[in-house]
Amino acid sequence: MKPRTSARGRSHWVRAVYAGAAIVAGLLLFSLPASAQLTGRAFTAGAVYSFGNQLTVKLANRGTAAVEGFVLLFDPAGTITFDQGFSVAPSHIVDIVAPTVVGQFRVPIIFVPQVQDVFCNLSIDLFQIDPANNVMQIPDRSWIGRDRSVLGASSIVFGPRRMGHFDFIGALKEYSPGPIRAAFASALLSVFNYGAVPVAVETACLDPVGVAIAGCILQATIPALQTRIVSLNGLPQNFYPILRASPATVLATLLVLQQLGSGQQIFHSDWQRTNL
Repeated sequence: MKPRTSARGRSHWVRAVYAGAAIVAGLLLFSLPASAQLTGRAFTAGAVYSFGNQLTVKLANRGTAAVEGFVLLFDPAGTITFDQGFSVAPSHIVDIVAPTVVGQFRVPIIFVPQVQDVFCNLSIDLFQIDPANNVMQIPDRSWIGRDRSVLGASSIVFGPRRMGHFDFIGALKEYSPGPIRAAFASALLSVFNYGAVPVAVETACLDPVGVAIAGCILQATIPALQTRIVSLNGLPQNFYPILRASPATVLATLLVLQQLGSGQQIFHSDWQRTNL
């Protein structure tokens, strides 16, 4: 799929550039044309597995004024594959249908200009239907919002946010959603780096007696705004996945098939910092 023309300029979205710390944002502000920049709040759920050929983003405006912004999709390489503006009236719900590719991951990003933040109360959900006709929903709690983000004609810079999942002070951090029951011996783990610098990640799984599973062990580096897909293999019926990240600017989604064509997606909001 070719990148769509940006609604904020004539150039195509070619590749998302670095995101994160305020100093990086400041440097970028001087390098982008002033007319192409927007400062506001960026929301993302991390990488989402596509069961069909489209993702439907539902935007509900519970505020008192209309909300305008943009819906974007990143592919694992950090390229924008979808870019569309939206406008939601007060007490209204708008569906944005974004085309995607079956069996691939996309990172949805919602951007709202800062000037509207005091007027809007935006609720975000993402829906899709799997081959077994189940509704796969990403609720509002699974999205993180980052204030003072910068959106340009061909770039996005995530601003700072308060402490939360995958956002701790320090170097090496370890996370897990706890024990998982699997119907099949394989699963997919996607790790999206929303930070400004590459992230070193390690993955592992433990079986019920605490022994490491060979098919889960991986060490990799993820560049800024890219997603790494990790295949977990040789899984027993019950296993305990672990993710280590340094720095901890990542969002993780674990896809575990429960039957052919139907899967359970465990998002970053379900992962917790561990003391292993």
